[in-house]
Amino acid sequence: MSASATRERPQAEQPAADPQVRRAGADPRLPTWAVLASMALAVIAACAFVLTGSPDPQGRPGAPTTGSAASLPGDAPSVPEGYPRRESFDDGRDRGAGREPTRTAVVDVYNNSGAAGLATATGSEVRGLGWTVGIEDDWYGEIPQSTVYYPAALADEAKQLAKDLGVTRVRPAVSPMSFERLTLIITDPL
Repeated sequence: MSASATRERPQAEQPAADPQVRRAGADPRLPTWAVLASMALAVIAACAFVLTGSPDPQGRPGAPTTGSAASLPGDAPSVPEGYPRRESFDDGRDRGAGREPTRTAVVDVYNNSGAAGLATATGSEVRGLGWTVGIEDDWYGEIPQSTVYYPAALADEAKQLAKDLGVTRVRPAVSPMSFERLTLIITDPL
C-alpha cells in the first residue's frame, strides 16, 4: 500500500454534512451581536433612569407650584425652596406620630339611600379630601348604616377614610365588593 492510498479515504466513509447543523453554527457573530445590542440597551435604560429618576421637589404632590417658600411670611431659612412648612399640614386633626395619613387607595362610592345623586355628591366630597374615586353608583341591597368596606391590605386606609367622613361603621369587604379597593356605601347624606 502506498502512502497516498492510506491518506485518501473513499467518499462513502465520510459522514454527510447535515445542513441544519451547519446553519446553526455558521454565523458565530449573531449571538455576539445580540449580546452587544442587549448590553447597549441596558446601558441606555440605566442612563435614562439616572437622568430622569432623581426626585424633583417641584414635581412631588403637595408641593407649591408657584412662588417660593422664602416668600412666605415667617418662613425659617432652613426650609428648602419648594417644600411646604410643617405648619401648613396642621389642620387640627390628630395624625398620631406626626405623619401624614396615606390616601392612596381607590374608593368606590355607592348610594344605598334612595336619594338621587348621593353617590356623585359623596364622591366629590371624597375627592376633596384627597382620595381617588373609582365608581359612583347605586347599591342594591340592605345596608343598616353608612359603611366603609375594605380588603385586608387596606384596613388602615379604610379607618382613615371613615375618620375623614365621620363614618362609624368599618367592615371587611364581602362578595360582590371589590377586594382591591375601598367600598363606601352611603345610607344617608354625610
